[in-house]
Amino acid sequence: MKQNDAYTILVLPGHAAWSYCLSVRKRTCKHALGALSVILFWIVFSLYNDPAQEQLAELSVLEEERIQQQAKIREFAFTIEGLKKQVARLQEMDRRVRMLTNAPEDISSAPESAGGMGGPELPRESQTAAVNPARSLSVVEQEMRWLQAQASQQERHLEALEARVQSQNSGWAFIPTIWPTRGRFMSGFGGRPSPFTGLPSVHHGVDIAAAQGTPVVAPAAGTVDAVGRKGGMGNRIEIEHRDGLRTLYGHLSKMLVRRGQTVQRGQVIGYVGNTGLSTGPHLHYEVRLHGVPINPIRYIAGAWTAPPTES
Repeated sequence: MKQNDAYTILVLPGHAAWSYCLSVRKRTCKHALGALSVILFWIVFSLYNDPAQEQLAELSVLEEERIQQQAKIREFAFTIEGLKKQVARLQEMDRRVRMLTNAPEDISSAPESAGGMGGPELPRESQTAAVNPARSLSVVEQEMRWLQAQASQQERHLEALEARVQSQNSGWAFIPTIWPTRGRFMSGFGGRPSPFTGLPSVHHGVDIAAAQGTPVVAPAAGTVDAVGRKGGMGNRIEIEHRDGLRTLYGHLSKMLVRRGQTVQRGQVIGYVGNTGLSTGPHLHYEVRLHGVPINPIRYIAGAWTAPPTES
């Protein structure tokens, strides 16, 4: 072995002990240092890539996602509360519209028909997510936006409908849409044989037979224009409504209103009688538009062919 090919290590344990001399080849030292470096690198790599460390990192990410989802859930809770208030407003508006239009409280009271299908639909993605408990937040957000849009649109529609109905209702109150009394339909509007002579005659109203003293009501709002006895009509009341519409009630036994008095639909104005030219107790009822006689049945809601009978 050449002298420069090795390292010499001298060990001196003490004053009285023998000294030791250890010779190590340079190649062996290099190999030992290389092996030591590999071991150290493996140790460091293992520390930084420990599975436990990876799991901790994943848990940290999941915790962050959980916090974000909780924030989203709180946000959705506020949004849902707002939607509930919107729905409550829509229900109140629906109630008011039904009151204005006399619509039934429940659709089961509507006339029967062949049936049908319809109604608002959720987006397809939301329908799929609704049955999947693991639906993503993005799908929930889409559904929430859709519900908000639908609620806002429905509210606008109802507001417009309510305004329109209120406008129409103000005029509707002055149209004679109900029968003025209860009884039996005796004679219609138009041509008929005279009940006194049997000859052809023209009847400008309708006759409703009823017991003496049966109440007579105003079929629409208006102002009393005439009260008193008038030839063959006997005791009669005339009411001016609106836009040239006028009604007349003849053969009354008693009159409860005075000229110039304002009356409302359904208000009792007199009682059925047998005054004037009459064959028995009944009400003669006329409707005139700008002075021209009109068949009263044309105005009565529901296209009744006969008044309600006496109970």
